[in-house]
Amino acid sequence: MKKLILTLIFGSFIGLGFAQEPLSLSSSEIFLRLQKLNVLGNALYVAAHPDDENTRVIGYLGNGKMVNTAYLSMTRGDGGQNLVGPEIREQLGIIRTQELLAARRLDGGTQFFTRANDFGYSKNTEETQRIWKREEVLKDVIWTFRKFRPDVILLRFPPDARAGHGHHTTSAILALEAFKLAGDPDVYPEQLQYVDTWTPKKIFLNTGRWWNENISADEEGVVTMDVGGFSSSLGTSFSEVAALSRSQHKSQGFGSSGTRGEQIEYMEYADGSLSDQTVFDGIDLTWNRVKGSEEISSKIQTLINDFEINAPFKSINGLIEVRMLIQKLEDPYWKTTKTTEIDDLLIACSGLYLESTANTYSVAKGDSITIDTELTSRAPVNIQLQKISINGKDQSVDAQKLPENIVIKLKREMLVPDMPLSNPYWLNKTGTLGMYAVDDILQIGKPENDPSFYVDITLMIEQQLIKRRIPLVYKWTDRVKGEQRRRVEVIPPVMVSMDDPVVIFADNHPKPVKVKVVAGKDGMETDVKLEVPRGWKVEPESKHVAIAQKDGESIVNFVVYPPTEQSEVNVEAVATVDGVAYNVSRNLIKYDHIPIQTLFPTATSKFVRLDIKKGGAVIGYLHGAGDAVPESLEAIGYTVWKMEMK
Repeated sequence: MKKLILTLIFGSFIGLGFAQEPLSLSSSEIFLRLQKLNVLGNALYVAAHPDDENTRVIGYLGNGKMVNTAYLSMTRGDGGQNLVGPEIREQLGIIRTQELLAARRLDGGTQFFTRANDFGYSKNTEETQRIWKREEVLKDVIWTFRKFRPDVILLRFPPDARAGHGHHTTSAILALEAFKLAGDPDVYPEQLQYVDTWTPKKIFLNTGRWWNENISADEEGVVTMDVGGFSSSLGTSFSEVAALSRSQHKSQGFGSSGTRGEQIEYMEYADGSLSDQTVFDGIDLTWNRVKGSEEISSKIQTLINDFEINAPFKSINGLIEVRMLIQKLEDPYWKTTKTTEIDDLLIACSGLYLESTANTYSVAKGDSITIDTELTSRAPVNIQLQKISINGKDQSVDAQKLPENIVIKLKREMLVPDMPLSNPYWLNKTGTLGMYAVDDILQIGKPENDPSFYVDITLMIEQQLIKRRIPLVYKWTDRVKGEQRRRVEVIPPVMVSMDDPVVIFADNHPKPVKVKVVAGKDGMETDVKLEVPRGWKVEPESKHVAIAQKDGESIVNFVVYPPTEQSEVNVEAVATVDGVAYNVSRNLIKYDHIPIQTLFPTATSKFVRLDIKKGGAVIGYLHGAGDAVPESLEAIGYTVWKMEMK
């Protein structure tokens, strides 16, 4: 039963896509998805970082060959550069994660990760494997293979020094090893309570010219792929799709221009069965691979042949007939995957608009939240609302038919229970230099958190019950950008932060330290203090703060007395509300090309007592992104002239 549950959850996530906007497809997009419904195959691209993936290949496989295509990035790119702002390390990893998701929404792929942390440039694979804890990352790669079940694996980099970076080399080494081990039930057997073993058929190296400039299609084991074709359904070439996708990596400055015409990619055999013409030689990509599916393919082909671009709703009865046949299948993976695809098509062909919005973008335990759900059917289809639930709790609602092009709105109130904060799940625990700490196996590999709040809508479409899960969002209108959305988040009732990440005491004299207090709810009252170890002293010991309105702020001033001897300590700001202590701040990451991201780091600062002999008074400093050294120099007593590279 657990295996089936995981498959169903995973399938629903494929359909959801983690997008902010309600599902809406044009007729040409519906037609493309109808064609894809008749293709059963998976391809997984594997590399080390965000922006390493070949978006030309991903776009072509997903939209040209119409196989489910995913990218497994070993890291979130935490050690890279940032050309759009000051964020570095974990915060940069959040940005680059969202850039990958934006890219996948354009090229149609799915995104996976391991728990590996991008710790910066690595000289060789030995260093990388040691810092990454190779067995743990290998386990994550095998988990992805077993979960996604790729027929074909494509590597961006070779498994040797030609890859030019320890992370690059290691991504190939671990993928090649996982290729051999994922089908062995004795390898990581604890995973098998959720997934089955899986053995991909082939693995190739997507050979790059910079390490094999003489590659030729005439070589044994080398096949080519023309990824420059034109898709009439998309109205663009796969190379142009790839350029749009790659241009989402804005923090890395990877804006690209689209190209047209032939674009040859070389795939060099690495393991598995040999291919003569394509990477899918010998792999059945039809319904024939699923037992009991004999009628399905022909019925889907009839749907394709009879599709009316001006009346997609006429395909609904045929889709329901196919759906009923799929429900009889024994294969849980393809049963779930294809049911999800059909349900997306039923929604799109019905012109259904489904959205649930809240009256606020953030809530704390005990808050009341108002939820408005809109349902609008924009086609002559018999659709009935059957049931609505919020976070698994059924709401009282009368079953009713959705009249054509008439907006139905339902309003509900919800009292927010005690829930985990909407912090990126991989940052909830302290990891190591090379690994994030994630204990829940069902979280590993996910690109981002599941929605904190979601609404399940059960509909009867022409006598067929389907269930849609949609994230709860806050929606507003920006005077310049127009309609905007962000997910509703769970926040603490109070948040605290200190201005300086490092406070340096050059002698025994005390220093003022400011703590900013932000209310997470109306009528918030709290006692705030700094928790310092023995030898340090703070006045006052604590301070009471009352803030009338949510998001209101107050500054609390403390005086910190350092010890006489040298000392280096981590100090936390703590606020207590209703007997519960909170020690987190709130950081927002806001850029136009990604959804607003929120994280809740520990409200900490490093206090350093040093005996410093200062020479000179003025320092010129070449400033870098996220660089806090100038502030530290100023804390010592220097005047700092900041200079930046232009």
